[in-house]
Amino acid sequence: MTIVAIITSVNYADYLRYCLMALNGVADQVLVVTEADDASEAVAGSFHAGTVLFDGWQQDGASFNKAGGIRAGQRMAYERFPEAWYLLIDADIMLPVGAREIIDGGVADPEAVYGARRRDYHTQAELIANTPTSVYASPFAGYFQLYRRHVLYPEWSRSAEGCDLVFAQQFAACRMLPITVAHCGQEAVNWTGRRSPLWP
Repeated sequence: MTIVAIITSVNYADYLRYCLMALNGVADQVLVVTEADDASEAVAGSFHAGTVLFDGWQQDGASFNKAGGIRAGQRMAYERFPEAWYLLIDADIMLPVGAREIIDGGVADPEAVYGARRRDYHTQAELIANTPTSVYASPFAGYFQLYRRHVLYPEWSRSAEGCDLVFAQQFAACRMLPITVAHCGQEAVNWTGRRSPLWP
């Protein structure tokens, strides 16, 4: 199984470092969708990840057109790696140790989208101490969506909210993997673009 990770990252270079470190050994290829002159491009390069430059983040009055950004990354991934499985993962998400083995042993249905549970760490100190603030309640949301079919996100979304659930509805089944990911920062704060303080 080849896994191609697709990540949107605008003003998220601090979180992106954590995400890419945790993806090492999980994803065979990584595409980071960002904008010109964003620090995410340099971070992606330092981890040998590819970049997709997208200029439609505020298209048609959107505060953060996450759907359009993901769709741009999907189009490139489907063209370059047509036989892969695709992992949509947010730039503020860290996969646990052993995630690749769990994926390899638990993913079999090409008509399904696979999700994972999530713990939220509001501060870097909580992440280091492994003392999560809360557990997120929407396991098939866009922070982790693994799938095989060449299905696209909507062309446009006003913010990061909702487009992921519209995407998941296009699959015959939603299946849960026995994986719990870590989310850096507070939930829902950055749906309209980066609002949270930077992590060191």
